[in-house]
Order: sequence, then structure tokens, then C-alpha cells
Amino acid sequence: DYCINYLGSIDDYIGQAKVTIVDNLTYEIDENLSNLNGGTYDSNAKTITWETTYLGIDTYSDGVFDINITKNITLVYEDLDASEDELINSIDVKLTTYVNGIPSEEEDTFELDIPQNIVCTGRVLIKKDNDNWNNSTIKVELRSNDRTYTDSEAEKENNEVTWNQLKPGTYSIYASKGLGLLTTYVDTGVDITVEEPGEATIDYYTLNLNKGVGISAVSGAGVYLKGQAVNIDATVSNGYTWEGWSVISGDSPN
Repeated sequence: DYCINYLGSIDDYIGQAKVTIVDNLTYEIDENLSNLNGGTYDSNAKTITWETTYLGIDTYSDGVFDINITKNITLVYEDLDASEDELINSIDVKLTTYVNGIPSEEEDTFELDIPQNIVCTGRVLIKKDNDNWNNSTIKVELRSNDRTYTDSEAEKENNEVTWNQLKPGTYSIYASKGLGLLTTYVDTGVDITVEEPGEATIDYYTLNLNKGVGISAVSGAGVYLKGQAVNIDATVSNGYTWEGWSVISGDSPN
């Protein structure tokens, strides 16, 4: 986002005037996603043009005619170099008045330093037991030293969690430890880099516990984020001795 402001004045004049402002861009833009505030975009020349016409000017009767034009615009650039700290646009301004029907022009050019405000899209895919998991209750956050993007700032659809206003960089993905532990955020061990649209996947797995002979109860079964330590417990019936856990299917725990 940035603002172009032009201040001018006309004296000793009767008639009409036109102000033409041309913003010479460094990169092409996505016109559909940008807000040009009434400007006309030329993709070949990479310019935005505004024209303002003033009628009925009479400075002899009304005094000096002041001109104040402000254009607040939002641009979405294409193929922008994220390493640049700022962009420098050249702004051309032309004031046209007419004497006996003949145009008289005054021109000025200035440079506008525009700090980079690049935003990117990042998407996290959620899987359970190696399949896409459509579970809207799982919470996901992106964290860096500078900023945390929360679950509430993201769009959710099926198994995808998407942020559309991320600063470029690398983020650690934090997520719910598991079902029943939705607000307990843990580091997934997965990072996502967003300098262009970025994508990463986090995995959950189902832990099933079965009672063997002489076991009256087991606890700790559920769906958990990959890599998380899980507490499981078994109650031994009277007359039996505990021997240990065995893995029926899946990877053996460390």
C-alpha cells in the first residue's frame, strides 16, 4: 500500500485544466487483485495513469485555484524479487491549461520510495494414517522469531489450512498434540518456507490399544501427532503378572 499526493495551484487564468499523473512501476501487477483507485493500468508500459479535469476556473474572480490530488493504492506485484528492501517508482505529473484552445503543459517528475510489503501464501496439509484428514478441530500455527500466525487467521477447507497474508520466510509448524489435546500446541518438527507459495504436510497417527489375557483395562489410545511421546497404561487383573507391551501392527516405539 502507498499514497501519491500532488499539490499544485493555478493563478491568472480563466478556463479548464487537466492533471495527468503517471506511476511508472518497477514490476508488472495483478490488476484483478490490486486496487488502483480509479487509475488505468497499461501492462505493456507497466504504468498506472490518472487524469483529473477541472472546469470553470476563474482565478480573477475566485482567487488562486488550488489542486490537491491523493491516490491511495494497493498493488499486488507479479514475479517480485523478495530480496529487495524497497521499490523506487518514478511519478510523472503533467498540468495542462489552455490558452485560446492551445494546450500549455507544465511537467514534473519525482521518485517515490516504496517499502516492500510482500505477502505470500502458505498451506499446511493434515494427514491421518497417511490419508488426507478432514478434521476442522485440529489447530495449527506458524511461528518464527518475528511473528506467530494463529489458527484463527487461516482459511480451512477439507484437510488444508491456508494463510494468505504471510511475510516471506521460514516458519516452524506447531499443531495440536492430538484429539483431546487440541489446545496443547507442540512443535511438529516440520518447517514451511514461503517466499513464493509454500506447502508442507503434518502427520497424525492412530494409536489402538488392545487388552491381552489378564489385562482388565488399557488407557492412552487416540490420534496423535507424529513424533509425540504418549503415555499408555494397563491394569493387570488379580492373579496375573505384567509382562510388557507388544506391537501387533505398525512401527515399534523407541
